[in-house]
Amino acid sequence: MNKRPMTADETDLLNLLLSNKKPQYARLETRFSNSVTTLDDGAMGSFLFSSDTNQTRPLKIIPIAEYLFHDKDGIPVLATLYSYSDGQLYELDIWKADFSPLLAYPDKP
Repeated sequence: MNKRPMTADETDLLNLLLSNKKPQYARLETRFSNSVTTLDDGAMGSFLFSSDTNQTRPLKIIPIAEYLFHDKDGIPVLATLYSYSDGQLYELDIWKADFSPLLAYPDKP
């Protein structure tokens, strides 16, 4: 798996998600690396955050934020941000309702 830096669009989406955490996780202090690994999801845009270690973390993975938007073709897209229970970000999952490739990230609010 190839690590790469997050793109500007990915960073904008991440910031949107972090600013709209679910109420029960609003106080969870998150940390993450700018280095990510693209997931093989049919080009919908999901990625894993790189961690300091390659070891398996024995912590619960929780969905701390979700954002629903429509792609340029009108198809609904759900972005879900997952974190370990200690605040280390795990994954940004992007699911497009028809499983087609993502055409555009949401506009900045």
